[in-house]
Amino acid sequence: MQYGILGLFEVRFDGASVEVPRPRQRAGLALLLANTNRPVSIDRMVDALWGEAPPQTARAQVHKVVSARRQVLPPAGSRLPTFEPAGYRLAVDEADLDATAFAAALARPLPRALESVHLIE
Repeated sequence: MQYGILGLFEVRFDGASVEVPRPRQRAGLALLLANTNRPVSIDRMVDALWGEAPPQTARAQVHKVVSARRQVLPPAGSRLPTFEPAGYRLAVDEADLDATAFAAALARPLPRALESVHLIE
C-alpha cells in the first residue's frame, strides 16, 4: 500500500489507485498518515474532522471513520490503524508514504556529483 499526502491525496495498491469515497474518511486517513507511527488522540481527530462545532456523536463517528478504512482499502498488504490509550496509530513503512520518503531523502547527504555544483548567486 502506498500513500500520497504531498499534493493530492492518493492511495495506491499494487499500482492501482484506490478510491476513498467519503471526504471524512479521506480526512481521517490523511490525519493518521500525517502522524504516521504516532498516536492521534480521539479529541484531536474530532477537532480535525469537525472543527469548532462537532456533533454530540463525534467520538463514536471517529471510530466509524477509522473502521471504515477496513471496508474501503484492500486488506492484503495494508496495515490497519490500532487503538491504544493515547489514540489511533497507523504504522506505515517509510517508503510507502511520500512525506516520510521525502523527509528521509532530504536527510541523506547529497551525492558527491552534486557537491561540485556551484549555484549562481
